[in-house]
Amino acid sequence: MSEAWVELDGVREGELPAHASDGRSGDRVGFLESGLLHVRDGRAVFARWSDVLGVLAHDGAAYVLLPRRPPSQPWVEVDRAMLGDEPDAVKAFARRVSERGSGGGYRDAVRKRRQNLTDTALESKVRRREPVPGALEVPSTIVLGRRYPWLGAVQLGALGLGGVLGYFAFVGIFMATMAMPRDARPLAMLFSYAMPVVGVVLGAWGAREIGRRWRAAKDRTLPRQRVLVLAPDGCVVGFRGGVRTLKWTQVGEFGTGPTEPNYDMGLVVRAPNGDKLGDLDAGWLDAPLRLVVAVAEAYRKAAR
Repeated sequence: MSEAWVELDGVREGELPAHASDGRSGDRVGFLESGLLHVRDGRAVFARWSDVLGVLAHDGAAYVLLPRRPPSQPWVEVDRAMLGDEPDAVKAFARRVSERGSGGGYRDAVRKRRQNLTDTALESKVRRREPVPGALEVPSTIVLGRRYPWLGAVQLGALGLGGVLGYFAFVGIFMATMAMPRDARPLAMLFSYAMPVVGVVLGAWGAREIGRRWRAAKDRTLPRQRVLVLAPDGCVVGFRGGVRTLKWTQVGEFGTGPTEPNYDMGLVVRAPNGDKLGDLDAGWLDAPLRLVVAVAEAYRKAAR
């Protein structure tokens, strides 16, 4: 595992090593001497304090920024259910995380990972999907290399199985009607004739559901188009007009605004003088737009 990413990520709760375990169970977040523990649905993420790249409060939850291996989101969400009912629980948690970060604040955690890469070198690493220490990759909705081997055959099998089961149901009910009173036979036979149709309908539904689940599971393992990578030496942004690498001195603000050509709301990158450098369609981001903007701004301020 590269040091560029959090090592204990998505580990089963019961498989945590001693230094990363708090001996508890259930969804929770814990402050350990060696780092931050986050557990949800039985899966744990443990980050050393030196790995914490930022923390922010957003829409009633806290987001701890971590260099997680893509396609995982580059943060863990800590909601109010994990923090209790105190009015300022989220802000208090964010303050504690910041205080426990490397050097008494997370800004050093970003800056110390600078490699003094040129724009060309940084973009080259990102394009080749090489790990960049301290980098956060915002999840994208654009899946690359999307192929589903054997899915069609499995769906066809499900459809055929539905038809076969419908046929046998028809035969079984039809034979059973022979033992029924004569006046009950018409309704029973009508029911039996409907069985093949019901079988085909159920087979079609099963094939559709299999396809949906199969594609979703496969998509989670496939690489995504990189549209926004935040790194200690700069950021790589996939604008509509092409990929551009920017030094942090060139970026004045990440915000929201209309994007061309449809003028839907998206992420807008501006220079220090306010000029627009480019924009990103919100549909390209596999996370809420306002959260992405907040994360990008927090990282920019830590890296500048």
